[in-house]
Amino acid sequence: MRGMKKNIRLALMVLFALVSSVVGAQSMLPIQGTAPNYYITYTIQPKESLSAISRTFDVSVGDIMRINGMHADSKLVLGQQIKIPLTAKNVKQSKDGDAIALVHVVQKGETLYRISQNHNKVPVDLLKQWNKTGDIPIEIGQEIIIGYLYPKGQVNLPVIATESPRVPAPKKEPVKQAPETKPAETEQQPVANNTPAAETQPVTQPAPQPKTEPAAAPKQNTKQVDFSNVSEEGYFSPAFGKEVEGRDLKNASGMASTFKTASGWADKKYYILMNDIPPGSIVKVSAAGKTIYAKVLWSMGEMKENEGLQYRISNASASALGISEAKFEVSVVYYE
Repeated sequence: MRGMKKNIRLALMVLFALVSSVVGAQSMLPIQGTAPNYYITYTIQPKESLSAISRTFDVSVGDIMRINGMHADSKLVLGQQIKIPLTAKNVKQSKDGDAIALVHVVQKGETLYRISQNHNKVPVDLLKQWNKTGDIPIEIGQEIIIGYLYPKGQVNLPVIATESPRVPAPKKEPVKQAPETKPAETEQQPVANNTPAAETQPVTQPAPQPKTEPAAAPKQNTKQVDFSNVSEEGYFSPAFGKEVEGRDLKNASGMASTFKTASGWADKKYYILMNDIPPGSIVKVSAAGKTIYAKVLWSMGEMKENEGLQYRISNASASALGISEAKFEVSVVYYE
């Protein structure tokens, strides 16, 4: 009987130790990019939209589009990987149970202070606390927590679970040896035999190809960039009212604000966010006695920043309308 009790106690102690180790672990996610354009990679799930993803990661639709090089005709594909920008808004400097730790891999020449400046100026003392480094110097290849991400709802992220972001001691040796031995070898090899042989072969064949391709590329680009004949009302003005058979002409008005985009300044391609109308539709926007034609980019969504607004137009659209206020009223004509 006593032996059985001892076995039960031993089993409970082992179980408690296992549970404690799991609880002590935390979800960690490596970040990518270079300062200040850091990001994580996210895989598109079924029935997801940019508006939903922006709410999940607390980042604007415009910021997601810019970092991924998207435009009005871009479409999300199931399984597609996109970049989610990391900003001072969605990277928190506080740790909670539901947080995902964002990890930066130390590069050559980096210090905790430099890392802190590149990542939203998080205090160095916090970096030491999160990573349990104390005054121990950091090493190349070491994983350093730089902040925490709090996605809303369940997301499919390639997180890893670990108890500590510190790199084990054995990793320090190969990192130090690699830069010492590799430069010595690479300096000797080019002088001897390998480099001349490698250089003479590629130079004779690939050289003519790059010379012909760049010559053709600039000519094509210069023709495409000519928007001198585009109306002041915008690139999309000729498309308004086309292919709208069976649809009713609607007039509406409401409060609007702007979003940032690179389009519209040179090409006069103006964009608008509005609900209850399919993306890609062309609408007529009027304000302050001026009119432009804009393409519907996405719906407004349900973000807090859109409360009290019926529309968002690109900053280039607002400039074309002569508007400089943060919020303003516009009239919109569209086919429904």
